[in-house]
Amino acid sequence: MKKNQYPWIALAIVSLCFINSAHAENRVSYTGIARNEDKQVVYVEKHLHVFENDAIKRSRTRYYSPDGKLIAELNSSYSFGPSLPEYRFIDHRSGLEEGVRRDATRVTLYSRAKRGAAIQEKTFKITEDMKAGQGLHQYMREHLDKLAQSKEFDLQFLIPNRLEHYAFVIEPVQKKDDTVSFRMEIDSWLLNLFAGSLTFTYDRSTRHLIYYKGPSNLTDDEGDAQEVRIHYHYPKKQLTRQTSQLIHRSES
Repeated sequence: MKKNQYPWIALAIVSLCFINSAHAENRVSYTGIARNEDKQVVYVEKHLHVFENDAIKRSRTRYYSPDGKLIAELNSSYSFGPSLPEYRFIDHRSGLEEGVRRDATRVTLYSRAKRGAAIQEKTFKITEDMKAGQGLHQYMREHLDKLAQSKEFDLQFLIPNRLEHYAFVIEPVQKKDDTVSFRMEIDSWLLNLFAGSLTFTYDRSTRHLIYYKGPSNLTDDEGDAQEVRIHYHYPKKQLTRQTSQLIHRSES
């Protein structure tokens, strides 16, 4: 069993969102470029987020192949709050589908391994430390200053295609004036042998995520797990000088 064959741990991070201040309804769009270790582009993410009075309401991420073909989609709704959204992810190549449904007290995970397969699901009682999908980023952004000063923090992350939730540990690993980087690992020495870790970097002034490195939530065209490095791009007026330089250096 090869390391990093569990791309499901990456869904928390690989589709991350950048939040801006909103008044009434506000729509924010941005792009993520995913590259492999040879710096070849393997897919492109196109994000759209809709806010009402500073609160995230819904989001959509579309994934495109390097030649522009739509290969996957992620749609999220934040009716119950930002950290534990409902969402539906579908890979159009294989028909894989997974997601989260919830009410005020219970959450249901569902998953279909491929087109035509039966949908499996499992329901849990919601706990305060649960996070799902892009809700992890919402939590990170909201508490970024506090988390940057912490030694480490724990959470339960929902993994629909495993029909389970797992304990993860996130710790700050590099802090600069304008940026802070975190490492995220599953809190099990045995599972961590196979799952590996994720690294992500935030701009401290804008609270935008600017970089991700780790396993992708998308397989390659052969259905195998892949490691990616994702740089996120959005209007330059929202970038600090140091963040712009960091993106330029990391892509050169």
